[in-house]
Amino acid sequence: MKRFFFLFGNKLLIWLLVYFLISSQHTYAQTAIANPAGTAPSSDFADTRAIGFPNGNTFTFANANWPTCIGWGLPTTVSSVNGNDPAGGACTFNDVIFNTASPTNLLGGVAAYTGTTTYRASNGTAYTNYTTVQTRMIVTVTDNSNNPLTLYNQGGFISCPLPSGNYTFKVKIQLQAFGPSGPIYFSDGLPHSGGTAPPAGNTYTCTGSLASTWVGAIQLYNCLNTDNIREICTQYPGTTSSYQFVQYTAPTVPASLSVSPTGTQCAGSTNITLTSNGGALGTHPTAVYQWYSGSCGGTLLSSGT
Repeated sequence: MKRFFFLFGNKLLIWLLVYFLISSQHTYAQTAIANPAGTAPSSDFADTRAIGFPNGNTFTFANANWPTCIGWGLPTTVSSVNGNDPAGGACTFNDVIFNTASPTNLLGGVAAYTGTTTYRASNGTAYTNYTTVQTRMIVTVTDNSNNPLTLYNQGGFISCPLPSGNYTFKVKIQLQAFGPSGPIYFSDGLPHSGGTAPPAGNTYTCTGSLASTWVGAIQLYNCLNTDNIREICTQYPGTTSSYQFVQYTAPTVPASLSVSPTGTQCAGSTNITLTSNGGALGTHPTAVYQWYSGSCGGTLLSSGT
């Protein structure tokens, strides 16, 4: 049951319009789904390590005919993004979990995911495992002109509704780590990239301590005096569930509507209660009920969820 209150005079007739931007008969996706037909994904850097460098990596998704009632999103837990490689073996990857604290700004298209990993570095006396180094994955979603797209936290996903038809949007991924205190940092102005230079446009140099500073996860590793017993690993998407397109359920019409009190009311003197029974808005984040007088699309009286 949905109720709305407003002051209104000379009320003759109330109609209900369930207003929504897109519709679908599919359920809200809880698992990864294939890119919609015609999707052309690309990225700024082919190097899969790029998310761990200062500027991260930007993924672009274009489609000349996006289907209706669809969005792009990430689950609130993203698996297998950052990790470490013990003794030259296979990387053990860690999950990152959505965090509402700054720099998250869903209205500004930014979502941050946090976790921990292990770095091994010299403290001047011995190589030490720093086992709870904080990490964060910053996700920034924009249109093709770099205007932020609003994100929504619902149904276990951080998602961004997409318009149907021809549209292009971008997702920037940055994987950062918070420099630990205690180990030795290089300060000679070199990248210390293990013989492989960072990708052009995503470079850095080591100029001293990065303690208590958020920097690219690979940049931090390369600027520490590390050994080969434990290396850092980054990847995105880590698994097929790391990014996905989601589909929203369509709204259903209420079973009945009611107005109380009935009859003509004097302006400013009475609260009018509008009630809808049954029905549902569906799962599209921007769907709302809208009440009109006269006819659907007439004079807007009230709206809500």
